[in-house]
Amino acid sequence: MFVNSTLNTTIIYMKNEHSEIHFLRLVATMAVVMLHTSSGIYGNWGNYTSDANFDKSIFALYIHLTEWCVPVFLLISGALLLSPERDTGYKTIFKKYIRRIAWALLIFALPMTLSESFLENRGESILYILYDGVTDWLCGHSWAHLWYLYMLIGIYLITPIIKPFVVAANDRDLEIALFTLFLLSMLLPTISDYVTPIEGYLLLPPPYIFIYMLGYYLHSRTEHHKILRNKGLWTAVFAASTAAIMVVVLTKGSLDGWMELAWFPLAIAIFMLAKLMHIDWDIARKAAPYCFGVYLLHPVFVNLSYKILDITPLNSLGKTPCTIALLLFFVVFTALAFGAAYAVSKIPFIKKNVI
Repeated sequence: MFVNSTLNTTIIYMKNEHSEIHFLRLVATMAVVMLHTSSGIYGNWGNYTSDANFDKSIFALYIHLTEWCVPVFLLISGALLLSPERDTGYKTIFKKYIRRIAWALLIFALPMTLSESFLENRGESILYILYDGVTDWLCGHSWAHLWYLYMLIGIYLITPIIKPFVVAANDRDLEIALFTLFLLSMLLPTISDYVTPIEGYLLLPPPYIFIYMLGYYLHSRTEHHKILRNKGLWTAVFAASTAAIMVVVLTKGSLDGWMELAWFPLAIAIFMLAKLMHIDWDIARKAAPYCFGVYLLHPVFVNLSYKILDITPLNSLGKTPCTIALLLFFVVFTALAFGAAYAVSKIPFIKKNVI
């Protein structure tokens, strides 16, 4: 599942951006919170309930309707970092971008991983708990949402390699490159998994580089193609993708096979509609400095509520329907995460090096 510096090019506030970037960053950050509010229950369903009255597919629906969040983050990253105006030489990549990820992983991810090691290895020696936690942290086996930070290190490292081609390529060459990456990293792996086995040497999973490059293409080449400027088209794509996800999840309980690609047109439609409509929300500008902190910190409140306090949408709101209960928990987790992000942003070192 795709499911948030770094994210400092996608979630962290940046000056002189197009207004829609702030909006996209905010709604994608909130979608991440909704995703984990749902998946925290769905992924451990048996631990929280055996009551048949609860509809598990509702949790799956919230998950699949928010899986566009990480692709949108990558589209934003591509739009910003692959721009010719952006300095992305290796000196800047290490000093500005990877440095922030490293501090985020050290200050936030390491304690999270150690806490997980403690909970999983209670009864073992402190040295074993530390060894297990640090090993997991170094190998990228931290809390689920932090995989994106590890992935972004790879994206940043490859940026100076692919950027010369992306910037210099004409429309046709860039479109051929994107189609090739889509074929090798998205379409063929899906066919291989669910239709017929395809020799692994022909595959190029996962599709992060494709989505990253696509963000630049959509952001920089929209004016070249009338079809890309068609709001009606993207509205239809958004509606059709949303409807397809809802129908499949509510009838089958989850997405599988080619339907797992449904988040892809949904992410593009959200990205393009925000761009074409020039959405400029003052609240999005004000929230921008705290979105990365929300991404980092919201699972603390989800895990505290679900795993420690045993307060979940299934057991704490009486007969409130799951649909409403999930929304209420999402609102609470979002508010707490923004409050925590605001608080840690007041720490000078964190404000300078992470947030």
